[in-house]
Amino acid sequence: MDRNENDGLILSPNPLNAEVEELHIGFVPKRKIKRVEIYDVLGKKVLTSYNPKKVAVSSLGKGIYIVRAYVLGENLESSKTYHKKLVVK
Repeated sequence: MDRNENDGLILSPNPLNAEVEELHIGFVPKRKIKRVEIYDVLGKKVLTSYNPKKVAVSSLGKGIYIVRAYVLGENLESSKTYHKKLVVK
């Protein structure tokens, strides 16, 4: 199930300065994030991370991105996808 609201998904820092090398991602209440994907505004996937707590973002240029986090549920049917906007200055 895709969810467009950003309930519980935390991106820090956001907005992000271009000099920052890591984006910290969390979820409240605490849940296991399986994978994170970052897309540019044209919908092109620019980054995938399987270590979602700290994502290396030094390759991102200035702009607006969409972060998609895949959150594990108790079973496959209860797993969810969350989206949140990321701004790189």
